Amino acid sequence: MGKGIVALYTLDSRYAGAFLNYNIHNEKEKITVKTFTNEESLEYSVNNDETDLILIDGMCMDEHIKSMPCNKAVLSRKKYIARPEYPTIFMYQKAEVIFRQIYEILSEKPVEERYCCAATRFMPQITGVFSPCYPIEREQFARTLACCAGEKEKVLYLNIAEFEEEDEECEKGLSELLLFIQQEDKSMMYKLPAIVRRSETYDFLAGARHYRDLRDIGTDDIKRLVRQFEMIEDYTTIIMNIGLLGEPAYCLFECCDTIWMPVNTNVAYGRQEHLRRDVKLEGKEDIWKRIKEINVPDCWYAGKDMRKKWVSKMLAAPKQKKK
Repeated sequence: MGKGIVALYTLDSRYAGAFLNYNIHNEKEKITVKTFTNEESLEYSVNNDETDLILIDGMCMDEHIKSMPCNKAVLSRKKYIARPEYPTIFMYQKAEVIFRQIYEILSEKPVEERYCCAATRFMPQITGVFSPCYPIEREQFARTLACCAGEKEKVLYLNIAEFEEEDEECEKGLSELLLFIQQEDKSMMYKLPAIVRRSETYDFLAGARHYRDLRDIGTDDIKRLVRQFEMIEDYTTIIMNIGLLGEPAYCLFECCDTIWMPVNTNVAYGRQEHLRRDVKLEGKEDIWKRIKEINVPDCWYAGKDMRKKWVSKMLAAPKQKKK
């Protein structure tokens, strides 16, 4: 799928220049913005080029623009609008928020394939973090891993677990995404940027709003979710904090290139062996080839900075060759 094309029409050349500059420096991989300061040029572009959305300064809206064959949204100078005719975005707010609202509008447009690319598609590395008996350490390790990896590459962190400490209440995230991708004509190419957030060195998607959203998840939902992520080329690595059990968990494991398993062999070795036995009984032994067991050190509980230092050192250590 090609990048989305947005036509911005405003008589304010300074605003148009600042808008275009932000797009070039921050969002050019997702959408292309074309700016216009006269109606004739806008009409010519809409009629002759592929345009996904016309973003119109509310002061410039007229019947002629309304008749143009393209989706429209209005940039309003007023923060609150009663019963707007078109999707409305307050123009005097952070550019990051404006673009997030643009992605939300574009995500509602049915997917249309414009180009067929003959080049090899880039596939992100999918890394899972799972532990049979350490949910707190699992979340800490997953987030610390994302933070360290994000210093060198573009990382997206997914929380697929219940009751996680750092999730913010009522924040859009996994629940909205799972519901959205059930619509077959929709792609999360634009939906994801609309709900993803930034933390330190990595992007993250908030977890489920309610634990039942995860209890009801099935293997088809997992496959659909992963398939959608494979279509997005914004990230080199996707790190998943996996708190599921049963078939949904196995389905996620099979999608992972690597699975880190933080444990404490001095305390709960029996639980690890119990998990190994269950996996074997269910005929999933191949999963263990991807699992890397990590024994959590005592310094792990000394604080966030110590955890980051330890994980950075672990990632920097040379890989041992298999005999």
